[in-house]
Amino acid sequence: MVIRIGLPFAALCLLSACSSSSSPSASSVVLPSFADVRSAPPAIQAAAAAVVRIGTAGEVATGSFISASGLLLTNNHVLGVDICPVEGCYATLTFGFQRGVSVPTPQTVFVVPVAVDVGLDMALVQAYTSPGGPALTTPGFLTLASRGASSLIGTHVHVVGHPEGHLKKWTQGEVVDSDGTWITFSAYALPGNSGSPVLDDQGNMVGILHRGPTAQDLVNAEGVSEYSIGTASAALLAAMGAPLPEEMRSVGTSTTSDDVAQHQAVYLNARTSSATVGGVPTAVLTTLGTACDAALAQTSFDSPDDMTAAFAPCYASELWIECRSDAGSAFPTCPSDADAWAARYQSMFNRWLALNGELDLSSVSFAPATLQASRAAGLLVGATTLMAGLQQAGAPLDFQVANYLAAFNVLSYGSQAIVKYDQGYASTPDYGLFGTNIASAAVWLFDNMALNRDDTIALLQSLWNDGNVDLGAKLYIEDVLYQSGVL
Repeated sequence: MVIRIGLPFAALCLLSACSSSSSPSASSVVLPSFADVRSAPPAIQAAAAAVVRIGTAGEVATGSFISASGLLLTNNHVLGVDICPVEGCYATLTFGFQRGVSVPTPQTVFVVPVAVDVGLDMALVQAYTSPGGPALTTPGFLTLASRGASSLIGTHVHVVGHPEGHLKKWTQGEVVDSDGTWITFSAYALPGNSGSPVLDDQGNMVGILHRGPTAQDLVNAEGVSEYSIGTASAALLAAMGAPLPEEMRSVGTSTTSDDVAQHQAVYLNARTSSATVGGVPTAVLTTLGTACDAALAQTSFDSPDDMTAAFAPCYASELWIECRSDAGSAFPTCPSDADAWAARYQSMFNRWLALNGELDLSSVSFAPATLQASRAAGLLVGATTLMAGLQQAGAPLDFQVANYLAAFNVLSYGSQAIVKYDQGYASTPDYGLFGTNIASAAVWLFDNMALNRDDTIALLQSLWNDGNVDLGAKLYIEDVLYQSGVL
């Protein structure tokens, strides 16, 4: 598409379709949902073993293996032209990330593009244990059945993937339309499901999902008209023998500063800190800094969206920079001009505040924290700059602010204790819109030893059981509960 503790049985209804009534009353409205993979038919459960969570720099998605020797199929926008160079890149794969399985350890692999098709939104990559190492041995793989788009209309299909990068889930529906090589099917998806396989009832792969619904008119009186869009398998199979497209980038090819800034993710995923610009090796961070300065120098923008787009190199730097020696980064990159970057982040905060009063809190907390020499120093600096930014803005306490304060172990704001504020979330109107912030704050408070384990679990379970809290928050909470060993 392209974001951390058992429960009563009744709570499972919050992640599965528990009502099929057609009555339009509020109590019977059918909303989008995901089911646990263990509830899928046996053929789909077996196929699900081939489905993995894919992590790249700042993104999480889904892919599936189609061979026993590491051929991984996903979307172009997951591991294609804007993400991975022809030389290959690093990705983190998590096998068996689902309920009923012990919490797995993510595995970093090196993947090399084999076939990429932008129009089909397809990327086929070969996974290796390391650069130049052996091909990855995979525990399960899917069989592709060659099916054209039009031939799939009316076919019952299943989708297995990682919605919003969380635990593996299963949805099902029917192919209802085709357009060229694309198919539309009545199965629910969220960002993170990108690259999920579309399976027939026998567990054969008949397509690949690349996006879910985007229109507000999906909502009707009786629920939501769920749908997803993907590419049929016959077109995928045909494209697997084609050469890589010209759009694929090489980290060794000389290019321009603008191109490097626009496609910095290719270098970051390749863990290559410099690019050749006009024949001269240049640090990617230097290029991003120059582009960020140019954006900050603009005196006006036509819209907030225009400013967001202009600040893209500034935001990209936050994925690159990591100076903390104890942060555990696999690719630590620390700029020599840390003070200049700190000034840029403060300027970003100031520009948003001046434009429309928006709080770009990451730029005055997490971003400056990464410029410090240690996690302890980052926590201290982040807390200081965060409080300064909040005071500058005269910001009231809300759940977003509370989440950032909890992350930096700031336990009070004005006269309000953050722990009590988070625990008393239900007294705030429309709290259900902020479930992820409330849950995340609880996890940060636990990490910083401001909230004990039992109270953290109780708060998360309370949110889980709350019908006002959105599905995305419930997926996040389930993930936290699972990884903490409670589920």
